[in-house]
Amino acid sequence: MSNPNIQSRIENLYKDVLGELRYKIDSIEKVGRNFEQKIMDIQKRLFGVMKDNCKTQYEWIEQNGKIVEKDGGLHIEIKEESRAEGQRYLEEFKECADKSSYGLRGYFDQMNESQNKLYSDNEKCMVGCLQRPEEKSDEQLKMCIKSCFNETFDGVERIYSEVDVKLDDINRRI
Repeated sequence: MSNPNIQSRIENLYKDVLGELRYKIDSIEKVGRNFEQKIMDIQKRLFGVMKDNCKTQYEWIEQNGKIVEKDGGLHIEIKEESRAEGQRYLEEFKECADKSSYGLRGYFDQMNESQNKLYSDNEKCMVGCLQRPEEKSDEQLKMCIKSCFNETFDGVERIYSEVDVKLDDINRRI
């Protein structure tokens, strides 16, 4: 696809398709913003649950290091002279925190895998669409590209909706 005319043609078709699917993009962004706020709220509450459930490890880490809430997560630093013993407490704290998070971490790992698969499938779909573009009409290319994007956007929306439901469930349980 080194031909600049073909590349320009495909770029224009992409723009057209994305313009036609703008309503889906907007919907996904809205759901995403909604659950980002929920995640931030839940993280704050989970932090309190972890402090209570993992009190021994948390207090040791507090006395021998520093725990900082940053970027929506916990960043833990252990003092140099306490590193050997700190590793054990850190591992125990992580294990306890995972148990206290209502499976949120595992759920998000699974969600990320699903989303990565969606993007990989979309890439394969697009590669299929763009093989020998000079032999296809604009309408054929556009329909194929739109089909790929529709599949991906619908999948992302499905994943985001599932996340939203999961967050509501966790919120009720905290």
